Amino acid sequence: MLRTPLASLVVLFACSCAAGGQGTAGGGGAGGAGSGGAAASSVTSSSAGASVSSSSASSSQAASSTSASAGSGGQGGQGGAGGDAASSSSESASSASASSASSASSAGSAASSSSSSSSSGGGTTPVDLGVYTFTGVMPGAMKGPVAAAWHPSGGYALILNSSDTIYRYDPVTHSVTQVASAGGTVSWRNIVFAPGGDKAVVLGNTTAEGRIYLWDDATSALTQDTAGTLAGYVFESIAWSHDRSTARLLARNNPSNGAYLAYLYHYDITTGRGAVKATSTSAGCQDLAFATDGFDTPVAAVTCGVNGATLLYEDGTDLITTFSGNAGNTSRISARPQGDYALAVTWSDARVTFFKQGQWTTGFNNPNLPSIFGVKFNDAGTRALFFGGAGKLYEFRHYLPQVADITNVSIPNFTMPPYNNTTQDSVNDVAWRPGCDGGLVVGGSDSVTYQHAFVARFSVDNGAACAN
Repeated sequence: MLRTPLASLVVLFACSCAAGGQGTAGGGGAGGAGSGGAAASSVTSSSAGASVSSSSASSSQAASSTSASAGSGGQGGQGGAGGDAASSSSESASSASASSASSASSAGSAASSSSSSSSSGGGTTPVDLGVYTFTGVMPGAMKGPVAAAWHPSGGYALILNSSDTIYRYDPVTHSVTQVASAGGTVSWRNIVFAPGGDKAVVLGNTTAEGRIYLWDDATSALTQDTAGTLAGYVFESIAWSHDRSTARLLARNNPSNGAYLAYLYHYDITTGRGAVKATSTSAGCQDLAFATDGFDTPVAAVTCGVNGATLLYEDGTDLITTFSGNAGNTSRISARPQGDYALAVTWSDARVTFFKQGQWTTGFNNPNLPSIFGVKFNDAGTRALFFGGAGKLYEFRHYLPQVADITNVSIPNFTMPPYNNTTQDSVNDVAWRPGCDGGLVVGGSDSVTYQHAFVARFSVDNGAACAN
């Protein structure tokens, strides 16, 4: 089996600040991956506000190649044998070796402390700039997968196609297999494993109703919770509090007159939907996450960015507090697993919004990261990845909220084999693997005129290593 040499790539930040489209993830088609083999590309993250990477050996050795910038690409990979294939860097081998060696030496002994900090989530200093390696995985017959989630054991991940089918990713064979189908009328929205991992809650919608499905870990079977069906509404998100004591399920209406309503249901994995709190909003709500308020009580923070902007949170007494300041169309939110704060994305101006101690921090002083519409934390709370259009990925590190400290780690050679993406393809979700610094990136597009899919596994080479 042929194997392309690993190459280190310095991706430099380009400040092109155009407003993005609505933050609803698009699907992607059935494009295959390249020929078999497990070659990979490496990205040394560079400061988003700087022109030279601090991890590179010297400016002469830091030959940059931004493969994720706008450009045309093939519409679907060429099928081939093997579990995965990957993009190769345009740097020379000697420059890549120098850059990789310099990155390792600049990290010094901090690599081990970074790994320790990543696994524990503790410490009082941020982890080192991540060195990311991406390896393509053959996506099978997927069309623009919209979400992915790992079993708490890290033994496998489930990937939601844009509609109908669900795939299982095996981290040993680095391959995906279809494991469930709900019918072509179901558009998938979200998936979250319940505490303990016995079940996963899968949210889907048809044109007529919102549906809840349950994945059974023991039997690998998907069943519909028919009692949870919500006619005339759509399900958007579900989240457990960081202490795993409570969960909320978010639904909304889809009005023709702009009179939006948000519904926050108490949720139990055994009994399903419970008590509900409804509130009118000026925009359609899309996501929620738990973080603590000023009294260190877990509260459900909700972001609404469909045709407007509303930010709110619900406390333990079901009291809803709506943010009264100015905010853009805020689509996605992810809480640090330790529960002390959450990061949200305002897609209309590609800015980061902060929720901490019951307060939303918005405005033009917040970091601006072109093309983003989503964000996900690792389970150690040390790193998060912002993601969005054309393969864009940015690393956020705990303790470092300034834009100068957020680094561009976009997928190299995004429009080249094995991915063969175009600028219509977006990163739709990031799923960090539990207990380590690595995971999956999924995305693509599923429009009337263009369908495509890609899946990539990634590792932070100077972080906490994954088992395989």
